[in-house]
Amino acid sequence: MLLAGCTTTSDLYSVDRVDAHAYIMPDGDLYIEEIVTYNFHREMNGTERYVETLGHGGIEFFEAHIPPDGKELCRFCQTGLEFFYV
Repeated sequence: MLLAGCTTTSDLYSVDRVDAHAYIMPDGDLYIEEIVTYNFHREMNGTERYVETLGHGGIEFFEAHIPPDGKELCRFCQTGLEFFYV
């Protein structure tokens, strides 16, 4: 079967790199910092990410920032970073 006009996620964008650090806090909470590098293959407004809630109570707190150019994860602080509104 041929479906004309259909696109797959890989036609729209690719995830070129993911850097993540996870910390288990003293109270058992999980704190995660990550930088995800997307490469969009056409004009887009963004993308979506899904987090499975099976086995936990969900996400209690979430913030997104635009990292400074040329900096690696855990090599800069959040103070003064531009928010990325989701």
